[in-house]
Amino acid sequence: MGNNKIVYDPFLEQFDNAIPEKVKLEVEYSVFIADRIWAILQKKGLTQREFARRLNKKESQVSKWLSGLHNFTLSTLAEIEAEFGVEIIEKKKKDLFAHSQPVSPRNSISWKPAQRKSESRLPASMLLWCD
Repeated sequence: MGNNKIVYDPFLEQFDNAIPEKVKLEVEYSVFIADRIWAILQKKGLTQREFARRLNKKESQVSKWLSGLHNFTLSTLAEIEAEFGVEIIEKKKKDLFAHSQPVSPRNSISWKPAQRKSESRLPASMLLWCD
């Protein structure tokens, strides 16, 4: 009984190969997040019921989250992180505009107001123009 082994099976590989990479990544992320939430519960010594109560959620909702099959919104993740003071997904600060090659002035990003009122309904301070 205690000798569980992972056995390679070429027959099963065909099913794995048929699953789109996007789906595999979605499942991987969902399970990772569920594992992180379990870790928060254990670290804080909370039951699912207490965890749900602190977030004003139903216990059944938290149970769904912990199944590893839930598609989390950023809002939900931020709510959990804010309530419990933990990071679910590590966010590394990095320069998003760092390039291995210089950016030509033609492709630079600059802030400037819309030329005509009809071009945008957003305030001029919120417009990002790419020349």
